[in-house]
Amino acid sequence: MRFQLLLIGALLALVPVYAKAGRFEEQDDGEGSNNHGSNASNGGAHRGHFGYTQPDDWLADFPICSGSRQSPINIELQDVKMMESKRPPLGRYGYDTRPKKMTITNNGHSVQLSGVWPARDTPTVYGGPLTGLYELAQVHFHWGADNDAGSEHTVANHSFPLEMHMVHWKKAYQNISEAIKHDDGIAVLGYLLSLDKNANMGIERMRTDFSKILKPRQSTDIDPFPLSLFDLDLLKEGYVTYLGSLTTPPCSESVIWLISVRIKDVTIDELESFRKLQLDNHDDHNYRPTQPLYNRPIYYLYDTPLKG
Repeated sequence: MRFQLLLIGALLALVPVYAKAGRFEEQDDGEGSNNHGSNASNGGAHRGHFGYTQPDDWLADFPICSGSRQSPINIELQDVKMMESKRPPLGRYGYDTRPKKMTITNNGHSVQLSGVWPARDTPTVYGGPLTGLYELAQVHFHWGADNDAGSEHTVANHSFPLEMHMVHWKKAYQNISEAIKHDDGIAVLGYLLSLDKNANMGIERMRTDFSKILKPRQSTDIDPFPLSLFDLDLLKEGYVTYLGSLTTPPCSESVIWLISVRIKDVTIDELESFRKLQLDNHDDHNYRPTQPLYNRPIYYLYDTPLKG
């Protein structure tokens, strides 16, 4: 909690930077009737065979993994610019809706949550740094072998034991496979989680059935629940946004990242439930090391709370 308050306080002390409406620049100067994305088997990531012990080996099959717009990154506060934008506030719909079907899958690299929602009610985000509507594809998690590491993004080189990614694709591109080909095709809401005694209700609902997906490629339907159980209103404190990539092969540089600066809670029992899952190559963690920033701007938006 102390680290969280220091982080928010430091960001609020930044000098505002005013940005023009539209897509922000990458470099600065120095599922229902349309739910096909929610059920995509790869969800925009996890392609081919790879492991986390030697992530540099990814480059042989996926050379873009050494590109100039890779994720995750370390977020240094001195690199963050405040953005008081004329953009519309970040909004959402469908996250309070209980899906008709919900599935968890051990894909060998993570545990993935997907669902099928009623027509026109698939979870969707819009506004803020996003132009157009972005529909949910899947939710997945990254963790470590102990409590000292696990998150992919770090803040001032500080790691967190768990990170949750909510992967969305731009509906203008018709499907997630096409969206990945575009530099604004994917939007990921990232949440950092810190050890606490407060249970995370979304994770609690998932881990009830983790015993059915202990091994890679196992999948099971679970009792559906609305994604709002993950306490998604955390973005009300503001969020960091930058242009990046998928953090797993093929490392496509198509992602607009939105990372909450308010830290979520996870209990030790919940963390241990993730660690009991068997991953490919006997990996005991599934986080990629941070990648070079290469002068990409990082913005902090504090005046765009989620609505809807």
